[in-house]
Amino acid sequence: MSSLAWNRAHPEKMREAHRIWRKDHKEKIKKKNRLWREKHPNYKQEWRTKNKERNQEHHKRNNKTYELQHPERHIAQRMAANKKVLLASNCERCGSTEQLERHHPNYSKPLSIVTLCHKCHRFIHGNIGETSQK
Repeated sequence: MSSLAWNRAHPEKMREAHRIWRKDHKEKIKKKNRLWREKHPNYKQEWRTKNKERNQEHHKRNNKTYELQHPERHIAQRMAANKKVLLASNCERCGSTEQLERHHPNYSKPLSIVTLCHKCHRFIHGNIGETSQK
């Protein structure tokens, strides 16, 4: 029996072997993925453009799941997105007037928000140094 035939005949053993290999080679995988992303910087945007319908369905499905799993957060975020809760004119943490965002310290109180700049909002959520926009 060839190794390919054996692999196909024993998929559960192959899954387990791959799981162990991935666990033992995390850094190698991270490096390979980072290098690939550097070589293909526009891949995500191109994929989304080519697969617009599929991407929209994916987002609809994920949004519905999120809404069911986190009803309080969903309500608070919808109210914020619909501008039911106004932003202050500056960040309540550092005083900046740039890139202001709404932060809900307690999702069970959707009208109680704190106005923060993007940098302070990332800091509060523990994503220090993250530069991506919402």
